[in-house]
Amino acid sequence: RFELGLPSQAMPALVAASSAGDVAALARSHHGYFAKLGLQSAQGFVDFRLAGVEGLGDLLGASWGDAGLLVTSSNGTLAECPGFPSKGTWPCRKLNTRLPVGDAQVAMAVSARVPGTGLLRAAVAFPRESSIVLFSEDPTI
Repeated sequence: RFELGLPSQAMPALVAASSAGDVAALARSHHGYFAKLGLQSAQGFVDFRLAGVEGLGDLLGASWGDAGLLVTSSNGTLAECPGFPSKGTWPCRKLNTRLPVGDAQVAMAVSARVPGTGLLRAAVAFPRESSIVLFSEDPTI
């Protein structure tokens, strides 16, 4: 077990971990902290800002797969951030695929790529609803 103290001003709303054990703690405002974790020790958190996601709304979810960090925004836009943050920035690219939520308000959402296929899957929760909607990318459409 490692305990890593975040700076007092940090207000993470989301946490994502890579299969290697690296951790990203993210604020809804596209700001975050990254920690590279080894088997025997943990380095401190590095402050970063996601680049390329400006104007996409608040972050609602994040997952970390082989292609990098995948973030889901409040307007249904998805962005992928390969590699790791460098010099305070983690470059991301907006994906052409969006969650099919129309103008609906989304309370929570997270997306991930299916291993082996790279296709997208998402889980979405809407305000005042007691169910979660699951979406799977269909390459034939």
